[in-house]
Amino acid sequence: MSYPPLPLYRNSKENRRRAAIGAYFNSRRGRYAIGLAVFVFCLYVFVSSGTLRLPLGGDRDVPPPRFPSVESTGDPVWQGRAQQVKDAFVTAYKAYHKNAYPHDELTPISNGHSDK
Repeated sequence: MSYPPLPLYRNSKENRRRAAIGAYFNSRRGRYAIGLAVFVFCLYVFVSSGTLRLPLGGDRDVPPPRFPSVESTGDPVWQGRAQQVKDAFVTAYKAYHKNAYPHDELTPISNGHSDK
């Protein structure tokens, strides 16, 4: 007495279809298609979310941003502080230019440098 052959799942039509789909997405063309689909989806989400708002009404110009004038602070305390900041920067830059600029790496703990 002979039994019918058992179904081998590796030879089934469903498994062959899955293998073909997997081979397509592992190919360069499949990766390109996936990348393009992700890009189009992200572009759609960005445009539809309202983050891109352009003026649509004719020739209206968008006004430039307005910032307070730096010179408008006539307070001598602020001017003194500004001068102290400028002096500190100049001192730090001179020290950098003298000690650190010509070298590749500084070793502050041993107060040295290395040029590699």
